[in-house]
Amino acid sequence: MVVFSSFMIHVIVDGITYSFGVLFIALLEDFQGGKGNTAWILSIFVGMTLGSGKLIKNKIHVYHRFRSRLNKPKQGPEKC
Repeated sequence: MVVFSSFMIHVIVDGITYSFGVLFIALLEDFQGGKGNTAWILSIFVGMTLGSGKLIKNKIHVYHRFRSRLNKPKQGPEKC
């Protein structure tokens, strides 16, 4: 289930990213902004997508350190 969920998230996110050329025209008409201002939408979206990897990596590292402290074998007489 986790693999399927991850696959579906990537399908949706990558689909939005790769179809932005089609969505760009609609966004220009809806917001009536310039091309430069509208292009910021994709720039921020891609930046957040790629930048979130660093944040998640740090969270996983902290979780791994926490779990490894809990699972350490005990030293001394308690080991018996």
